[in-house]
Amino acid sequence: MIRKIKELTKDTFIYGISTIVGRFLGFLLVPFYTNVHSITEEDFGIYSNIYAYMALFVIIFIYGMDAAFMKYSSLANEDEKKDNFSTPFLFVTITSV
Repeated sequence: MIRKIKELTKDTFIYGISTIVGRFLGFLLVPFYTNVHSITEEDFGIYSNIYAYMALFVIIFIYGMDAAFMKYSSLANEDEKKDNFSTPFLFVTITSV
């Protein structure tokens, strides 16, 4: 049980750190966007809205397939792994187009 908790903690840290780094880099780039490229406040607001919509659409369009893929690919044998990759990949690709 302790081993499972340690594994969960490690995996949570690995996946969580990428989100934290991405948000931190976005925060650090605000002065670059506003000073270097001479973006007005109005343009930066439009950029922020587009970025927020993109994040929402990513969640909607992948349908949680990334988590399902990770779960079932670790449980499958070699033949099932190909199906576990191709089915969600094709489904998300076709419905996103």
